[in-house]
Amino acid sequence: MKNKYILCCLIVLAFSAVVLAYSNHFHSSFHFDDSHTIENNLSIRSLKNIPLFFQSGSWFSSLPTHQSYRPILTALNAIEYSLGKGDPFYFHVFSFIFYLLLCVFYFFMLRIIFNRCRPSSDNSFVAFK
Repeated sequence: MKNKYILCCLIVLAFSAVVLAYSNHFHSSFHFDDSHTIENNLSIRSLKNIPLFFQSGSWFSSLPTHQSYRPILTALNAIEYSLGKGDPFYFHVFSFIFYLLLCVFYFFMLRIIFNRCRPSSDNSFVAFK
């Protein structure tokens, strides 16, 4: 029981630290590759184009030299664009939520792997690190 309490405290502390670290991030503008993959990319402005993203990499960027096959990222950009109509705040919030979900998924995946390899009550702590 004590281990679960400590783990919960660590999770809350880590979550608070991540939210605090990213708190200034949500109101920043687009940077770097965002100009040709989000701001100038007309294909992400309609959700009807999502099936096309899986056919060719030409939908990823408005610059022909930077086009590559990244259909899931392009689909996420289209979803984010439809939610926020190009406002960077919504792109940042949406990406942050996916980042947090990825961290949670990664924790559970590591804990399952560790428990299968060497069952121990400490595996949750090791997976969390």
